[in-house]
Amino acid sequence: MYCRGIKTREKIVSEFDLKPIAHVKLLNNKIIKSDTGNLLTDSYYCFAYKTKNAEEEYKTFFCGSHAADHFLELINAKRLPLFDPIRRIH
Repeated sequence: MYCRGIKTREKIVSEFDLKPIAHVKLLNNKIIKSDTGNLLTDSYYCFAYKTKNAEEEYKTFFCGSHAADHFLELINAKRLPLFDPIRRIH
């Protein structure tokens, strides 16, 4: 889902139900392409979305922290904890 720009994100939130799914730290030297085509090199958010009041299944999209922060503000959701796959668990 293309989500570049304030007005675009506002339109998305008005048309779709969004759920933040994950905030993921990328492994060193790994890159993921956001749905806007930007290359994300540090971390990314994954959101699930579906048309409001529709019976369809959720789909997902990836975005960087700038767009994610705006989406979270628009849907009144808290930031998710960062999942770091190489962090040691004690």
